[in-house]
Amino acid sequence: MDNHLNTYLTSRVLFDKLSDMTRIVDPLKKRVLEYKNNDVIMNKGHCFNMWEKNTVCNNCISMRAYNDNTTYVKI
Repeated sequence: MDNHLNTYLTSRVLFDKLSDMTRIVDPLKKRVLEYKNNDVIMNKGHCFNMWEKNTVCNNCISMRAYNDNTTYVKI
Protein backbone atom coordinates (compact mmCIF):
# COMPACT_ATOMS: atom_id res chain seq x y z
CA MET A 1 0.00 0.00 0.00
CA ASP A 2 1.14 3.54 -0.68
CA ASN A 3 2.96 4.84 2.43
CA HIS A 4 1.44 8.32 2.08
CA LEU A 5 -2.09 6.89 2.01
CA ASN A 6 -1.35 4.63 4.96
CA THR A 7 0.09 7.56 6.96
CA TYR A 8 -2.94 9.73 6.17
CA LEU A 9 -5.47 7.05 7.09
CA THR A 10 -3.76 6.08 10.32
CA SER A 11 -3.36 9.72 11.38
CA ARG A 12 -7.09 9.62 12.23
CA VAL A 13 -7.56 13.12 10.81
CA LEU A 14 -10.17 11.94 8.33
CA PHE A 15 -12.03 9.34 10.38
CA ASP A 16 -11.71 10.43 14.00
CA LYS A 17 -15.11 10.04 15.68
CA LEU A 18 -16.76 9.47 12.29
CA SER A 19 -17.43 5.76 12.65
CA ASP A 20 -16.26 2.56 14.30
CA MET A 21 -15.13 1.14 10.98
CA THR A 22 -14.71 2.66 7.55
CA ARG A 23 -14.41 0.77 4.26
CA ILE A 24 -12.83 2.47 1.27
CA VAL A 25 -13.44 0.77 -2.07
CA ASP A 26 -11.21 1.04 -5.12
CA PRO A 27 -13.91 1.40 -7.81
CA LEU A 28 -11.82 -0.08 -10.60
CA LYS A 29 -10.23 -3.06 -8.87
CA LYS A 30 -13.14 -3.58 -6.44
CA ARG A 31 -10.66 -3.97 -3.57
CA VAL A 32 -11.39 -2.80 -0.04
CA LEU A 33 -9.32 -0.91 2.54
CA GLU A 34 -10.75 -1.13 6.05
CA TYR A 35 -9.94 1.38 8.75
CA LYS A 36 -10.69 -0.02 12.21
CA ASN A 37 -9.02 0.39 15.61
CA ASN A 38 -6.32 2.65 14.15
CA ASP A 39 -5.32 -0.02 11.62
CA VAL A 40 -5.62 -0.02 7.85
CA ILE A 41 -6.17 -3.45 6.35
CA MET A 42 -6.24 -4.35 2.65
CA ASN A 43 -8.84 -7.09 2.22
CA LYS A 44 -7.95 -10.00 -0.04
CA GLY A 45 -11.41 -10.32 -1.53
CA HIS A 46 -13.58 -7.96 -3.54
CA CYS A 47 -16.05 -5.44 -2.16
CA PHE A 48 -19.04 -7.48 -3.35
CA ASN A 49 -17.93 -10.48 -1.26
CA MET A 50 -19.36 -8.71 1.79
CA TRP A 51 -22.81 -9.09 0.20
CA GLU A 52 -22.08 -12.76 -0.60
CA LYS A 53 -22.20 -12.10 -4.34
CA ASN A 54 -19.92 -13.36 -7.06
CA THR A 55 -20.32 -10.30 -9.24
CA VAL A 56 -20.22 -6.51 -9.10
CA CYS A 57 -23.37 -4.84 -7.74
CA ASN A 58 -25.73 -3.35 -10.35
CA ASN A 59 -25.82 -0.08 -8.39
CA CYS A 60 -22.10 0.06 -7.48
CA ILE A 61 -21.77 3.20 -5.36
CA SER A 62 -17.97 3.30 -5.65
CA MET A 63 -18.16 3.30 -9.45
CA ARG A 64 -20.85 5.99 -9.35
CA ALA A 65 -18.61 8.14 -7.13
CA TYR A 66 -15.71 7.57 -9.53
CA ASN A 67 -17.79 8.51 -12.60
CA ASP A 68 -19.36 11.56 -10.88
CA ASN A 69 -16.03 12.62 -9.30
CA THR A 70 -17.65 13.01 -5.89
CA THR A 71 -18.10 11.16 -2.62
CA TYR A 72 -21.01 8.94 -1.67
CA VAL A 73 -21.68 7.17 1.61
CA LYS A 74 -23.57 3.91 1.97
CA ILE A 75 -25.01 3.22 5.42
